[in-house]
Amino acid sequence: MENIDTQTTEQPTHRPTINACAELFFEADRLNERAYAMLREPVSTLSIHEFSEAKRRAEEMYQQALRQWLCTQDTKDR
Repeated sequence: MENIDTQTTEQPTHRPTINACAELFFEADRLNERAYAMLREPVSTLSIHEFSEAKRRAEEMYQQALRQWLCTQDTKDR
């Protein structure tokens, strides 16, 4: 009988925790709030540019949080 090395075929067991995902969502919310706070300043070309950059960073954080959250879900549940 032949031994098969199952270590190379197994799925990774490390998945992000729900708490880690929640922290990313909270950080994304914080970045989003900071972006909108920039609009309370006198509006200028510079402030619109800074707002856009801050919103982009917040959106990237939301996407990262969502990807990690999806990794916490069992693939058969999707």
